[in-house]
Amino acid sequence: MSAPLHSPRSLRTIVLLLALLLAGWLTAFGYTVWRLKQDALANGMDRAATQVRNFEEFLTQTLKVIDITADTLDPQLKPQGGIDPLALERALSAALRPTPYLRSLSLLDANGRIVASSNPRNLGVQVDTRGFFPATGP
Repeated sequence: MSAPLHSPRSLRTIVLLLALLLAGWLTAFGYTVWRLKQDALANGMDRAATQVRNFEEFLTQTLKVIDITADTLDPQLKPQGGIDPLALERALSAALRPTPYLRSLSLLDANGRIVASSNPRNLGVQVDTRGFFPATGP
């Protein structure tokens, strides 16, 4: 004979089955949340890596533009035995116009003092270049 539905044994079986079902659902939910977190972290790392690569490329292009600008300025500024500071400042200002992402272009002497700049307020400013360039020989 089967036990009636209201018997303690049938109630225990139903409660046990419901507890197992709830535990299974909670396990599946926990696993899903954990996977979503892992996916979000991996996605964030991928985005960060992409932004770093883009920023590095932007800096590289900026330095290339500065290098090309310096190469084109050099022949223009050597009249009869010396560089004219006023002509150099005008040339730096002209070179800066098509590059709005640069604040100014400046020329430093061997001691790190700005001797020419597209921004007149920079003239005479001492720049500590020890952290910029590797040490060179004598």
